[in-house]
Amino acid sequence: MAHNLEITNGKASFAYAGRPGWHGLGQAIPPGMEDSETVSELAGLNRTVALVPLYTMVGGEPVAVPEKFATVYADTGFVLGVVGTRYTVVQNVTAFKAIDRWLADGRVRYETAGALDEGRKVFILVRIGEDFTIAGTDPVTPYALVTNSHDGSSGLGVKLVSTRVVCQNTLNVSLREKGERIGIRHTASAEANIESAAQALGLVSRQQAEMMQRFEQLAQMNAGQTLVEQVVELVAPTRQRSKSASRSASATAPSGVTTAS
Repeated sequence: MAHNLEITNGKASFAYAGRPGWHGLGQAIPPGMEDSETVSELAGLNRTVALVPLYTMVGGEPVAVPEKFATVYADTGFVLGVVGTRYTVVQNVTAFKAIDRWLADGRVRYETAGALDEGRKVFILVRIGEDFTIAGTDPVTPYALVTNSHDGSSGLGVKLVSTRVVCQNTLNVSLREKGERIGIRHTASAEANIESAAQALGLVSRQQAEMMQRFEQLAQMNAGQTLVEQVVELVAPTRQRSKSASRSASATAPSGVTTAS
C-alpha cells in the first residue's frame, strides 16, 4: 500500500484535523477535542510497547539470544523490532505529553498523527500558529513534526517542516526539508531530553515567525535597476563574468578560429 499506514481490524492508524489525506483513510479529530488523549486514541497510538527477551531455536530447544530483546505490542505480542540492552522504549504517550506543553500557549494544535509500517514508525504533526502569506501569493504553513520508532531504526525526533504529513511519502518529503532535526536516542535519559526538545522547539518556532515577517518585508521592497546591478556584481563580479564568457566563446568557436581576451 502506497500510504504504508498501519491497518488494524480494518481501521487505519491515522487521525486528522480538517481535510483528510489523499487516501481518504483515518478518523477525523472532532472540533474542540484536540487533546492528546483523544488524538492518540483516534490514531491508534495509545497502545503500549514492551521489551521481551529474544530466543532462537537450537536443536529444538529455545535458547536466549544474549543482549538482544524484541519490541512488541503488549496487547498482541506482535513483534516490531529487535534492539540491544541499552534501548529504552519511548511510549507514544510520552511524546504526546511533551506536545501538551506546547498546546498550553494556544498557538499549537494537532494536525495529523499516525502509525506506519505496521506500527514500527510513528508521526505526530502539530500546526504552529497561523499560516503566513508572502507577498500575498505564497502561503506557508508552519508545522512541528514529531517522529518516533519502535523497531530500533531511529530515535525520537523533532523538526520544523512545511509539509502536511499524511502517509509514508509525505513523511519522507518532510524529513528531507532543510532545517535542523532534534534527535533523541532511546536511552534512559530520553524523557528528560524530550522536555529539553520541547523547550528548544518553542524558541525555534518563535524565530520562524520572525523570519517569515522579514520575508514579507523583503517581498514588499521595490528593487530598482541600481539595486539589481549591485546584487549581480556581488554575486558574480564583472571580471569573473568576463572570464566565463571568454572560456565559453573559446569552447564553441569553429576549428581554426580563436577569440581575443
